[in-house]
Amino acid sequence: MTNKIVNIEIEKEQVINLLSEVESRTRNLQPAMGLISLIVKRSIVQNFNSEGRPKPWKPSQRVLKEGGKTLSDTSILKTSFQETSTPLSAEVSTTIEYAAIHNFGGTINRKARQSNLFFKQFKSGKRKGKTLFSKESKASFGKKAEFKAYTIKMPQREFMMVQEEDWENIRDKISNYLLTL
Repeated sequence: MTNKIVNIEIEKEQVINLLSEVESRTRNLQPAMGLISLIVKRSIVQNFNSEGRPKPWKPSQRVLKEGGKTLSDTSILKTSFQETSTPLSAEVSTTIEYAAIHNFGGTINRKARQSNLFFKQFKSGKRKGKTLFSKESKASFGKKAEFKAYTIKMPQREFMMVQEEDWENIRDKISNYLLTL
């Protein structure tokens, strides 16, 4: 039996060039951060499609009465997410005012109030004889109404979260960015 010796020689200059390229990429991580924000945005949308992950959301009253998907009646919230990135951060956000109460849950306290309600009476057409709510400018008449104070307890339906399965994809994107030269 003969002993075989394998000798690999690496030029110092090649290693220095490779490490310099990796160092250069760590100074501007914006391309990688952009990919990460896209992964997170897709994950949030999937949370809506699945009606909660990993734990299903409590169904909304509308879903219990009419069917459909919780938090997806109009899809305004689901489609409102914007991704942004900088060299040091990946961000997904929404400007929808009610997003936080749905994501975190909580209590909504409505005060007693008065309001003017406006109605339109239809005298012709397919709605003839009906009286429906309308804008003030198109109303036939209006009424003053009083509303009592009430409380709504909103359950938490967390959608702004990174799922466990997303972390492997995020790690892969960072590794590929740093090591693909």
